[in-house]
Amino acid sequence: MRARRLACSRVWMASKWRSRASRARKRRPQTRQRCVVAAAADAAGAGRRWEGWRKAAERRRRPKEVAVRWRRTAAS
Repeated sequence: MRARRLACSRVWMASKWRSRASRARKRRPQTRQRCVVAAAADAAGAGRRWEGWRKAAERRRRPKEVAVRWRRTAAS
């Protein structure tokens, strides 16, 4: 998993572009393919771990939305 992310970052993902890159990743499947190929070495169970990492990231993003919603209801 880390190898894949490192490959992506080395090829086209500067930290400054990371949020934009995550959006671009949906539009550029061939770039994701390059990352997959680069990480094929440790891809034995890395694919499943990568999906878990993505789910965890989405779970981490949710509390902020909940807080905003709660603040909106409290304001009204």
